[in-house]
Amino acid sequence: MNIIQHIQPYPMQPKRKTQRKKEYDYSQPGYYSVTICTQLRSCLFGAIQNGEMLANGAGQMVQDTWHEIPTYYPGIGLDVMQIIRNEMELNNIRQYICNNPIEWDTDENNIDLK
Repeated sequence: MNIIQHIQPYPMQPKRKTQRKKEYDYSQPGYYSVTICTQLRSCLFGAIQNGEMLANGAGQMVQDTWHEIPTYYPGIGLDVMQIIRNEMELNNIRQYICNNPIEWDTDENNIDLK
């Protein structure tokens, strides 16, 4: 069996306010973001070395499971998966995404500039 089949809801999980829009049909095609936080936000999936996230065994399991999703859900296609270490890094990524269209002409990640 694969890990997707073993996931059980955490019985003491806090009740959270949904981030979903009531009027939006999430079954329609599109890009979706998935965020998973570890208990107590522990760094369980690897370490940062030279500015890169290096996955440990648990991090590699998460990556492998991510890539297995289309095997179990054929209608799903995957794009990018990134393990990040904390909420501050996530906020930096969100800010980059928001500002990127404005700064794309000077962005170091713009392959057209290389």
